[in-house]
Amino acid sequence: MPSFEQQINTGLEKVDRDIDHLLTCAREVLEEIGEAELSPLLVRENPSANQVPAEKTAQVLSIAFQIMNLVEENAANQAGRRRETEGHTASDTGSWGYWLKRIAETHPTKGELLETIRRSTVFPVLTGHPTEAKRPSVLAAHRKLYELLVELENDMYTPIEREEFRDRIKAIIELIWRSGEILVEKPDVASERDNILNYLTQKFPVAIEISDARFRAAMSQAGIEWDESDVNSYPRIHLGSWVGGDRDGHPFVTAEVTAETFAQLRSAALSTLAKKLKQLGKDMALSQLFQSPPAYLLERISQLDPKCLNPGDIEEPWKRFAELVRENLPRGKKADKGYKQPSEVIADLQILQRSLADSGAQRLANLYVRPIIRFLDTFGFHMAALDIRQNSGYHDRAMSQLLVAAGVEDGENFADWSEERRVAFLSEELTRARPFAQDHEHMEPEVREAVGALKEVANQIRDYGRAGVGQAIISMTRSLSDLLVLYTLCREAGLTRMTDKGNICLVPISPLFETLDDLENSEAIMDAFLAHPMTQASLPWQQRALDEGFANYGVPSPCPDTPLIQEAMLGYSDSNKDSGIIASQWGLYNAQTRLIALGEKYGVKIRFFHGRGGTVSRGAGPTHRFLEALPEGSLAPGSRVTEQGEIIAQKYGNFLTAARNLELLVAGSVGSQLAESHNTPTPELAEAMSFLSEYSAKTYRGLLQEDDFLTFYRTATPIDALEQSRIGSRPSRRSGKPSLKDLRAIPWVFSWNQSRFYMPGWYGVGSSIAALKSEKPELFAALKKSAKTWPFLRYVLYNVENSVESANRSIMDSYAGLVSDDKIRERFLKLIHDERAATREALGQLLDGPLEKRRPRFYKTLHARDKWLDLLHAQQIELLASWRASGSEENLRNVLQSINAIAAGLRTTG
Repeated sequence: MPSFEQQINTGLEKVDRDIDHLLTCAREVLEEIGEAELSPLLVRENPSANQVPAEKTAQVLSIAFQIMNLVEENAANQAGRRRETEGHTASDTGSWGYWLKRIAETHPTKGELLETIRRSTVFPVLTGHPTEAKRPSVLAAHRKLYELLVELENDMYTPIEREEFRDRIKAIIELIWRSGEILVEKPDVASERDNILNYLTQKFPVAIEISDARFRAAMSQAGIEWDESDVNSYPRIHLGSWVGGDRDGHPFVTAEVTAETFAQLRSAALSTLAKKLKQLGKDMALSQLFQSPPAYLLERISQLDPKCLNPGDIEEPWKRFAELVRENLPRGKKADKGYKQPSEVIADLQILQRSLADSGAQRLANLYVRPIIRFLDTFGFHMAALDIRQNSGYHDRAMSQLLVAAGVEDGENFADWSEERRVAFLSEELTRARPFAQDHEHMEPEVREAVGALKEVANQIRDYGRAGVGQAIISMTRSLSDLLVLYTLCREAGLTRMTDKGNICLVPISPLFETLDDLENSEAIMDAFLAHPMTQASLPWQQRALDEGFANYGVPSPCPDTPLIQEAMLGYSDSNKDSGIIASQWGLYNAQTRLIALGEKYGVKIRFFHGRGGTVSRGAGPTHRFLEALPEGSLAPGSRVTEQGEIIAQKYGNFLTAARNLELLVAGSVGSQLAESHNTPTPELAEAMSFLSEYSAKTYRGLLQEDDFLTFYRTATPIDALEQSRIGSRPSRRSGKPSLKDLRAIPWVFSWNQSRFYMPGWYGVGSSIAALKSEKPELFAALKKSAKTWPFLRYVLYNVENSVESANRSIMDSYAGLVSDDKIRERFLKLIHDERAATREALGQLLDGPLEKRRPRFYKTLHARDKWLDLLHAQQIELLASWRASGSEENLRNVLQSINAIAAGLRTTG
């Protein structure tokens, strides 16, 4: 087997060859369409812009960056395929082969492994966060280009055929050039929803099939015997979405939009299922002349089709059975007839599956029927569960309006009531079934929208059960009363029922803890919430099988054997924006540890919803390392994780990449629980991290609180242009106030990355580690000893290293040149440069050497785009100055185009 260094060199050589090939195609396209003067830009070693206009430079280099990104993506997938071919899957970090080998070292029983797989459900939740800068049509062209790259890996093609592929590659490059990548107009919620539906219907079903095949292969190679025909033995995956349900600071997500979204998700699921069943009918052309259909199959045919009096006369009974299943789907004229729930379809498909097995055709059952059962088990009739999110301040305003309408004394000041008064009043109210008002549609906007959205949830549950409904999430949860307010609003919407155990809420409610203070207070808030009578009454009912639950306003009996699960969402972005990366990460780790212990006190499993973004300072990082770095017990009841903005296209745009990312998620969730990972810190390490957290947060906040910080920030970064961008349908600020506090974390991170400061991902780290070494050398020594063995610390340090290495001193200085006040400019540059130097030195001490020696492939990939980026940054600085002076729309468009190009080069927005 080649050495690690040889594999690295071979991989890098292939990447270079493929990039050069595609860049040659791009240069030929430019020359053939009369843009020959742009060709020198695509010379990697020494690109030249000459007198090329900035907008054309941005457009050309955007294409060049996408070529590099696609080649690197393909190289990673092909490397994985080679490891499979050579039987080295255990060396593929994060894969099933890797984790099953590590798990075997701890000697769990097969039953323990399969049980962990069953309960470790993962929920990727697709959000419409405004970080995708590219047009959907251009993303589609990128996918086609990637598919051609994959085709060219096949040696079977003749020179003529390969030349045809080359022509197609050039055609796609020309199409991208003539289309332009930038979003000219801000997308609306409907277009974002269409984009998400495309991923849900076209990408995820295929990716799950590929991921399942890799799982079966890994189990076989590990010598583990199990029932491959039983979908309940496969990793559990369910999809979620925020698009059309997340209304936090998003005035365009109305109750009507939410209703449309529920309907479109259901329609997409049933249409996709119908297509699969139609194909199944074509595939099941088995003749009873060659095998006898079991009696139970014929009996079920007669039940599904009462007009069929002699099912034994059907020449192809398996085909007819598949057709009848499709005909009985609740679509069109049969919307109120036929199957009511996916479980009924699964039961019939299991009959078909068993009949094939009993006829000796187990292979056909596995190949044709099992994937459809798996689809139903994953997507049901709802495709994805839609979360409903709003912030606590909005809920308070809605509550005040309700109290005023109901004539409650001092109701207009509800938001200012003491916490004790709020809790006492709401708790008393929740012992009653009657709402405050009946006609919410003619009330003020907040109550109309808050209750209106929840009424759509009630309609969904009434008509179809709860599978299509995710969580009701409260942003900025600061107290128990914030959660009780939502219970009360649910009562207004018909989402509560009075039982012998008290009032219950039909929809699960999840707090979102965002800032560092919120994380520190999360234990006390959740303690009070889990102890509250309504929560204790509601949880047993909320664990019911999702589709069978509360349809038609029923109140089913709770299942005593089902573990109670309460969800808590954790905000990675705002905690980092609030306190810096070390304090954020340690705060998140501690909050989870405390909430897991709290759940044990109440006999409840806490399932965490990780609100991660696309950059290190918003929670991003390698999936398998992230999962391994979580506290022990964090993954036991499953987990949810957001997939935001441009990350959706990067992770799930292509089938092999999508399957790989799903494998990392599900395999890591299981493996991290069963493999011996030593992720609980010693008291010494915990003390060291607490010191770093406090010191780094003080340093980070000190920078933000410096006089004139906003002047420096708003001038030395393109934040003002980003606020005008067409990325995402949601505004960049929650309330439109021009303050740092009100600015969302996404544009905050995006702007620092664009100007190559990357400040939120590393500031405060270096000085805190230096202080630890100086003041508590024994703790520093313990930290250094564990830097590569404690998964949490390794994950955090590597992510900080990624950020600090992505920063560029000379480019920072150039952007700071936009600050006209010399004293302000020099003061902040000194603070930032000194801290970056301290951080790089500290990382070198803890990780034993510079990045380029320890992680050569990453280092080369990170800097492969530097010369092109240098050109773009220089042009963007000039464009920013021109736009700020003129305010013209044309200049703004050029700035936004440069932002898009730089984002492609950095492979991240916010």
